Amino acid sequence: MTEMDKLDAMLTEKSIAHIYDRAFQGGTQIIVPDAQKWYWDAVCTPYSYGGRAGKLEVMGKNLLGYCSVKGFLDAEDVMQMFDAAEKLGRKVR
Repeated sequence: MTEMDKLDAMLTEKSIAHIYDRAFQGGTQIIVPDAQKWYWDAVCTPYSYGGRAGKLEVMGKNLLGYCSVKGFLDAEDVMQMFDAAEKLGRKVR
């Protein structure tokens, strides 16, 4: 099971709406959408930070707390960031 598959399973288990794109730039992407665009996303492609090692890169101010990306993450790392952001009151779902 890939890290993206693990993240998909974890989001599904928590009933967090998301879109899993299995054909994104030669890799995969999960988007957690809101009504108008998205709250945050995770990618794993040959071009993302950690993608060649099967790791995830995330982007989204609501998740990270700043406008940038963070890479070389596994699914558990992303969910820890999600839980921390939600605890701080950020809109991450």
